[in-house]
Amino acid sequence: MTATQKFRRNLAREMKSRDLTQREFARMAKVTYPYVNRILTGKSFRPSLDMVEQFAKALGMQVADLIA
Repeated sequence: MTATQKFRRNLAREMKSRDLTQREFARMAKVTYPYVNRILTGKSFRPSLDMVEQFAKALGMQVADLIA
């Protein structure tokens, strides 16, 4: 499994555990809903490290926890 696949899996798991919709998470992470949707469905290119950091911060996590 690639780091991008792990990131997608872990992001989806964290969102589910917090009962967050994609729209709610997008607002928290200060990105658009379509961007979150493309990331989670694999229709987007790999997210940049800056974006991974932004997502981790929105969830109150470390980047390593999202890509491990």
